[in-house]
Amino acid sequence: MVKALGYSLLIWLWLIVPVFAGTITKIDVLKNTKAYIDVMIKGQYDSYQAVMSQSPFRFVIDLDNTSLSKGLPRTMRIKSPIVSRIESGTKDKGLRIVFYSARPDVAFHTNIQDKQGYLIVRCWKEAVSSTHIKTKRKNSNIKKLSHKQRVNYARILPKKRLEDIIGRVTANEVKDVKNSTDKISTYSNRKVSLDFYKTDLHNVFRVFSEVSGKNIIVDQDVQGKLTMALKDVPWDFAMELILDVEKLQKTERLNTIIISKRPEKKGEKGALLIRKVSNDVIQPAKRLKQREAQRQQAEKLILKASNLENRGNRQLALQAYEKAVWLWKDNIDLLKKVGYLHYVLGNFSKSYYFSKRALRLNTKDAEAAQYAALAAARMGKDAEADVLFKIAVQGEPKIPEAFYNYGLFLEKHKRYNKAITLYKKDEALFGPSLKLSLRIARLYEKMGNMNAACEEYRLIQVSGFDMDEPAMHRIKLKTHLLCE
Repeated sequence: MVKALGYSLLIWLWLIVPVFAGTITKIDVLKNTKAYIDVMIKGQYDSYQAVMSQSPFRFVIDLDNTSLSKGLPRTMRIKSPIVSRIESGTKDKGLRIVFYSARPDVAFHTNIQDKQGYLIVRCWKEAVSSTHIKTKRKNSNIKKLSHKQRVNYARILPKKRLEDIIGRVTANEVKDVKNSTDKISTYSNRKVSLDFYKTDLHNVFRVFSEVSGKNIIVDQDVQGKLTMALKDVPWDFAMELILDVEKLQKTERLNTIIISKRPEKKGEKGALLIRKVSNDVIQPAKRLKQREAQRQQAEKLILKASNLENRGNRQLALQAYEKAVWLWKDNIDLLKKVGYLHYVLGNFSKSYYFSKRALRLNTKDAEAAQYAALAAARMGKDAEADVLFKIAVQGEPKIPEAFYNYGLFLEKHKRYNKAITLYKKDEALFGPSLKLSLRIARLYEKMGNMNAACEEYRLIQVSGFDMDEPAMHRIKLKTHLLCE
């Protein structure tokens, strides 16, 4: 359902040609407290990228294809313990807005809410703790390092765990995912597939003793043979069916089930059996009916969204998909679709949010992890992106884009050896390509390993990759300059 991202998805948005020029009409502080500051950026723009930089610590937002309205100040000074000033300036064909930390050696946390027509940027700091004091000392030690050492130091990403990013997945959430059909009765999670053909009932219950781990005693008055086939059902549900069909009953004591004939009540033969339905059954049944109605409504919205997307109207399609996802909250494919579309439309914070929701449903889903990683990288959440890319390449299904995009991310942070390892895994799983071979050769060259670079360039020449004459000439020239 979710479209695969192309190899160049990580940089795709930078290649879009703007269709109109917007204007930022207002930059204003909405709320300024000791704990946090909220700033509104109002106006029109195509998309945005955001990153936290250091030396000094500052939060940089690049708005594409827009400019600052005449009359708005380029510098806004703020009396805040978090942000000292906000500066605006042109960047390529867009606008760069920079939030400077009140203390140049201390970072702050950020969050962006992307609403129609404006952004809300929240900046905050955690309460001072012993950890903060250690970090402060660590930052002061960085100043004593040389420029080259500081650059290398900045490349080391802080360690993060998946649960730090998506939150701890509770046992109840896991159970909800496994039982997404919303069963009314509560049966065991241990499912079985059973196939009986004219099997003696005593032997049937011996099977149940093995699958349940319980002691089962069958009364000698229980007689008969059973023919039944059940696929992937809870064992106690299967037993309940057999008891009903064979007019048997069970009593349970100390991990032991006793099976006996159900006594006939006076006047029971041929009479209708009426079982009282408790409120405990009625309420879940009502909820199930309501959820079924919501899912039917969601399916209609998904069909509408799919038609809009096929006609090229991604924005309206996304609106319909997003309405559907609130009706069908445990649909992981729908969550991934919404996360993907938000990404390609430049709504990185929303892409990050919906992709993480999908990841909570399945922490090993490679597609959900990749969309979350790409969005995190575009927002400058590099530590989170690193963790999520690892999940993307380790998870299922295996997708080539995850390996390639993680390689690009590692290159950006000058972790060349790891990037080469990722590209080679990509080749091993999905086959060699000119793009991968060139990246590996160029990385060897950057690392100063000319022997390995020469070998890669020579292999490219004899690989049979589809190349035009100018490309082949460039590679031959490169091989001549480096290797001869």
